[in-house]
Amino acid sequence: MRFIRSAAVTLTLAGAAALAVSTGPAFAANPVIDVTPSTATPGTSVNFAITCGTGSTSATLFGTTLGLPEQIPMDPATHAGEFVVTVDLPADIGPGDYSPSIDCDNGVSGTANLTVNPAPSPTTPTPVPTGAPLTGDGTTSSTTGGPFTPAGIALLAAGALAAGAVAIRRRRRARSRS
Repeated sequence: MRFIRSAAVTLTLAGAAALAVSTGPAFAANPVIDVTPSTATPGTSVNFAITCGTGSTSATLFGTTLGLPEQIPMDPATHAGEFVVTVDLPADIGPGDYSPSIDCDNGVSGTANLTVNPAPSPTTPTPVPTGAPLTGDGTTSSTTGGPFTPAGIALLAAGALAAGAVAIRRRRRARSRS
């Protein structure tokens, strides 16, 4: 009976040790992937980072979904097992959600999440004024022959006739008094 218990304990410990060695660290199964900025526009730079875990010496970003080269090698970061790469999104990438894959050489892999918004529409430049400003009381206006020209001429004629009538009356009055 003791032999069976010892064998069972030994096999259990051996199995646990084999399982721990084959799976690697617990966090390696779900790598930490960071995308900065997580929302971008066409033509901007995006930084991808992954934590592969200890023992990893390289990582690769698969950029075909983004319109980039198929395999983009990532650079080692400041901590062991971490890798980063900065890419420029193509100017013609369409808006939407993208999920490029990242693989580590130790078997760890994951998917990054990036949202691409449409590029802002170009703004129409404000026209630059030319010539002198048209200000004042209308004496600087360069428009002639407008709709008020006949009415203005009629008023001037009426004023001239009225002034002539007044002048004639005054002369007659002055003669009659003398």
